[in-house]
Amino acid sequence: MGHRACFYHITISSIMKARLYSFLIVVLISMMSAYAQTNDEIIVFADATVKSLCVTNWDSDGDGELSYAEAQAVKSIGTVFSSNETITSFDELQYFSSISSLSMDAFYYCTHLKSIVLPASVKSIGKYAFSWCSNLQQIVLSDALESIASMAFYNCSSLSEIHLPAGLKSIGSEAFLNCEELVSVDIPSTVSSINGNCFASCYNLNSIQVDPSNSNYYSGDGCNAVIERKTNTLIIGCQSTVIPSTVVRIEEDAFTDCPLLTSIVIPNSVTSIGGWAFSGCTGLTDLKLSDSLQELGPYAFAYCTTLKTVEIPQSVTVIEEHAFDGCYGLKSVISRLTDVFATGSSAFLNCGNAKLYVQGDLIDQYQSTADWKRFKNIEAIPATIMLSCNDKGSVSVNGGEVMSTTIVELVAMDGAINSFVFIPNEDCQLEQVLVDGNDVTSQVTNNTLNVVLNDGSKVLVSFRDARVDMDVNHDGSVNISDVVTLVNYILGN
Repeated sequence: MGHRACFYHITISSIMKARLYSFLIVVLISMMSAYAQTNDEIIVFADATVKSLCVTNWDSDGDGELSYAEAQAVKSIGTVFSSNETITSFDELQYFSSISSLSMDAFYYCTHLKSIVLPASVKSIGKYAFSWCSNLQQIVLSDALESIASMAFYNCSSLSEIHLPAGLKSIGSEAFLNCEELVSVDIPSTVSSINGNCFASCYNLNSIQVDPSNSNYYSGDGCNAVIERKTNTLIIGCQSTVIPSTVVRIEEDAFTDCPLLTSIVIPNSVTSIGGWAFSGCTGLTDLKLSDSLQELGPYAFAYCTTLKTVEIPQSVTVIEEHAFDGCYGLKSVISRLTDVFATGSSAFLNCGNAKLYVQGDLIDQYQSTADWKRFKNIEAIPATIMLSCNDKGSVSVNGGEVMSTTIVELVAMDGAINSFVFIPNEDCQLEQVLVDGNDVTSQVTNNTLNVVLNDGSKVLVSFRDARVDMDVNHDGSVNISDVVTLVNYILGN
């Protein structure tokens, strides 16, 4: 009985093993079949033109379709789709998983392309790859992407967002030039090379952030800019940029064609502004230059057409050609320069009827120096001074009369000699003149004072009653008693 039980047990076990083995074989065959079916499965394209081009170029079995296996075998798409103005979407490109780079002009001038998904294998995007894809709204980049070549997305004017993957290392010159609907950009920590004008003319860009762990660039506390760590050079700005005091230079093209930038304060840490840095900022109305600024590059503020006033700090030593060319709205240029030098050619060309205000005693030098002499009206810088005068006289400043018993704010000439004429009332005389707290009464000749004033100077003028000097008895009136006292004083009595 025991032997039968043992035999029965062994028999059942063998049967079970055999069945299990058979089942595994069936599963394995099914999986292999499914795998084969998946690889041979036909890709369904959303765009008929895209399908036609893919079949024409890569349908290796000639069945009129493109399978996943055939897509995976493609190493490069070259310029098959370049300048095709019919295709609208190519999300199926993601299945071309052997492509490591998109070649130059890959989708150049595909003006109706709206959506595309790149293969996960793509490491580089070539020059002009998506240039002039003016309707491109959505693109999914590869997580393996390391480089974006110059002008790769030039004039993708409908692209409102772009996710730059972690691992990206370089962004070429003008890579996103004229992507005017682009709103925000986040620079990954791995980026080590950025060409400064890669986001030029992105009119609506208002947010730029650099990953804090990036060792090459930073954006500070919400300053909305890209700043090179090694040189503290601001290389990319936007309409909402607040320049931090760590910046010493603003690079070429940093704010080029940023029409929504309305005001900018350039901190005193900045000594140099590169060429074209703010050119074409047509909405810029308020500008404060650094008091430490030394160099203004070519076309630095050219075509800032709504800029009303510019003040050139005394520290400036170089103004290159066309620096303010085309600033048609300029009303005044205030130059604090005391060492007058020739600017680059046409530095102030096409600046309308702007007046040039300079230190009063330097007017002749400006009138004979290029490109300053281009200004038809060169006047002394207006200085706001406070004049205080009592009720016993009046004062004429540079030919204009000021009433007595008042404190008034006047416009004089900054850094230049201003002429004061003091006009005492009858029986009164000038008593004292204070300029910024300094007694200058001794400098008055024939009731006239010529003195250099600066913006914010305070002039205090006091007159007194000349008759009071004869009131020897100090009784408030001049009478015979005062005469007797004086006579006795003279006689020694």
